[in-house]
Amino acid sequence: MTFYQQVQRAIDYIESHLFDDLDHRVLASKAYMSVAGFYRYFGVLTGYSVKEYVRKRRLCESLTSVEHGKNSLLSIAVDCGYSSHEAFTRAFKREFGRTPMQYRLGNVQLRGVQPKKLVEETFMGLLIKELPALAAARYRVISSSPEQDAWQHMKQWGESVGLFNKPYRCFGFDRPGPDQISKIRRTSEATLLDLNEYGYEVFVAFDATISPKVEANLRGVRLETMEPGRFAVLGIGAGCAETDIGRGWQQLMALISETDYKPTGRWLEEHLDFDMGSQHEPARLDLYLEIE
Repeated sequence: MTFYQQVQRAIDYIESHLFDDLDHRVLASKAYMSVAGFYRYFGVLTGYSVKEYVRKRRLCESLTSVEHGKNSLLSIAVDCGYSSHEAFTRAFKREFGRTPMQYRLGNVQLRGVQPKKLVEETFMGLLIKELPALAAARYRVISSSPEQDAWQHMKQWGESVGLFNKPYRCFGFDRPGPDQISKIRRTSEATLLDLNEYGYEVFVAFDATISPKVEANLRGVRLETMEPGRFAVLGIGAGCAETDIGRGWQQLMALISETDYKPTGRWLEEHLDFDMGSQHEPARLDLYLEIE
């Protein structure tokens, strides 16, 4: 089960109990996560905090009641978790740009936040996922220990500019340089692990708002936008059927061969429980293979 599927379980529970008192401990348990882990990954994968998502969904669902006028604004406000119709009116206007009464009396269509669907489809443990465009800080290293070197540099740089103070996502992948690619092509038996030095690139996806402090202190890091795409995703590591990265990629490719999807190039490893503030190795990863 990938983290997308785990968080989706909590979202489905929220949607079926949207106007109830929601206990975050219960939501975390639905996702098989700690409360702290659930807070982080809910924000990373949905773009909203749990509180924000629930508030926006309740306001969205209130549109029909407000428009039809069958219930009083106070009754609707209480159902949405507000103590007064004044508080509800302020929240409604912030969300939709007009008051409930203006919406009720007007002839306009408003659309709020719809239920999140993180999981498009699955096939024997394989998840098909649309990855949106992501603002990212990228850093590449070619050395005898590029993974360690790249992550360490990104950690030090990110901490110096406050990059990790908000939700972020960590990706990494092997990235041979041009000379290495030529060597691999010339030597049919060569692999990346056969080379004394090879490349590894990490990128951290983060809030698209870039502060001047970040732009003025790049230290070799590139700020780019990762192109969106459709990916087959397989979770590996603690709690998953497969724990080895190499075997995980083999399993992903084998599963893809049983479908009508075709690999198109990009492949990524998302370090789902990677904490830039600690030294532990990530225990969970999602493997991404771009498809069409």
